[in-house]
Amino acid sequence: MTTFTRVLRPLVVAGIATTVLYAFLFSWTEFLGALTFTTNDWIYTLPVALVNIESSDAYGQINYGVLIAGAVIAMITRIIMYVAFQRFYVRSPVSGAVKG
Repeated sequence: MTTFTRVLRPLVVAGIATTVLYAFLFSWTEFLGALTFTTNDWIYTLPVALVNIESSDAYGQINYGVLIAGAVIAMITRIIMYVAFQRFYVRSPVSGAVKG
C-alpha cells in the first residue's frame, strides 16, 4: 500500500484529472440530448439556448453580440476548469519519478 500511495497514485492523478475534465466538457457542450429531452426555455443548456437566441429574431437576422457573449461565457468555464486542473498535469509526472 505504501508503494501505491507514494509512487503509483501521483502518476495516476493526471489521468484521473483528464477523465474528469473530458467528462465535464462533454456534458457541458452536449447538444443533441439537451435539445431532445428539455422542453422548457428555463432549463435549456447553454448551447441549446444560444441556438434559440440566434434563431429568435426575424428570419435571416442573427444577433452576433448575444451569440458571441454566450460563447465567451461557455469559454470562461472551460478556462477555469483548465486552470483548476493544471497543477495536476504539471506535478503528476515528476512526483512519482523522483523521491528524495
